[in-house]
Amino acid sequence: MAKDSEIMRANLNSQLPRFLETAVGEPDESVLQKCEVLLASTPDHLGALEASAKIYWRRGDWAKAIGLLDKAIALYPYEPGYFLLRADCLQGQARFSEAFNDLQRCLKTENREIAEQAYTRLEELGKWQVPLKQAVALKELVTDVSAAAYVRSSTRPS
Repeated sequence: MAKDSEIMRANLNSQLPRFLETAVGEPDESVLQKCEVLLASTPDHLGALEASAKIYWRRGDWAKAIGLLDKAIALYPYEPGYFLLRADCLQGQARFSEAFNDLQRCLKTENREIAEQAYTRLEELGKWQVPLKQAVALKELVTDVSAAAYVRSSTRPS
């Protein structure tokens, strides 16, 4: 029985690169099902982790994508594309400082395309961080003014 599962795993491992190439036009659900079968027998298969993470990223299911990318990064922390994709997912969850750290890491890669994408995303992140901080400060100011007005009105003699 153990020998059968080893043969099945070897079969799936050898087929995955070809499967990923041909899966380009396949529906996401079909690709996910195949990746789940592969990950059930080989939980550390980078190709299946990556393919699944990309599908969840496209669907906006950030938590699932991040979980898969965390596993992929733990297994192979040298792939900057994993960090770039995880940064997108982290931004989707409004976890900006973590996304910033992943994008910073991508800047150090020798892969120019990924480094340029990371740089562009960092610029965009920076552009709206300042207005966001100003909006938060304004909200705090409005809250403080409202609280002060309430205190003044409640302490006035009637």
